[in-house]
Amino acid sequence: MQPLEDSTTTLVVKRVPPSKANTCYFQQHHGASAVRFMQSPAMKGTAFVDFPTRLAASNAFEQLKKARMRVEYAKPDPQQPQQGGRQPPQQLPSFRPQPQPEAKPEPPRQFTLSGPLKPPKENEGIPIAPHLGIPYPSDPQLRYRYPDPNPEILANITHAIASVPRLYVQVLHLMNKMNLPPPFVPVQSSSIPEAMQPKKRKRDDLLASDESELESDEEEKQRQEEQEKARKRLLEAREQQKKAVLMKHKKAKE
Repeated sequence: MQPLEDSTTTLVVKRVPPSKANTCYFQQHHGASAVRFMQSPAMKGTAFVDFPTRLAASNAFEQLKKARMRVEYAKPDPQQPQQGGRQPPQQLPSFRPQPQPEAKPEPPRQFTLSGPLKPPKENEGIPIAPHLGIPYPSDPQLRYRYPDPNPEILANITHAIASVPRLYVQVLHLMNKMNLPPPFVPVQSSSIPEAMQPKKRKRDDLLASDESELESDEEEKQRQEEQEKARKRLLEAREQQKKAVLMKHKKAKE
């Protein structure tokens, strides 16, 4: 009889985030031997995860609960024959998780394999940058969206290319792979998109602008002349007032 600690144990993991819905995550981080993701809408985000030993399943149970996933032990179908004629292992009470007060107990789900497990794809589960501390793969549903180009964005890109030599070389490599014309020639106006070209001002607009500037200069000159005249009148009035005060004092002394 096979020891209970060495028997295969299955966990039912619910609420699996999309970023962790891949076989590589459970195998690398929790030591799973097999993973099956449910595709039906009612069981979306649910996975059946097999572990080679009961101890490995218990450790993964605690880790997945800390990751805010809903985890429970799966009971295999009692009518399904086991490999090697062995009876299905019984669940140890000591390994059962404590019931959560806020979650209602659900009846155990019976599951059977519809076919052999599909091998993972070649591009599935590739870590992003293990040497930088990012050992998990990228989210397959992640998409990037950038704004349309404008003169400011193109100027910033030009400054970045000029300040980072490696970026300059990579841009040239990319242009070469895309069969774009080499940029080692003078800039041609036909190669600049119409939206990026500076707008030409019409002759009437230029004339109107010049006339407006002339009128503004004349008005400014006239305003300065009026201010100068007002200042002179004020000075003359003050001089006359001083003379009148002096004459009054002189008469008072006499």
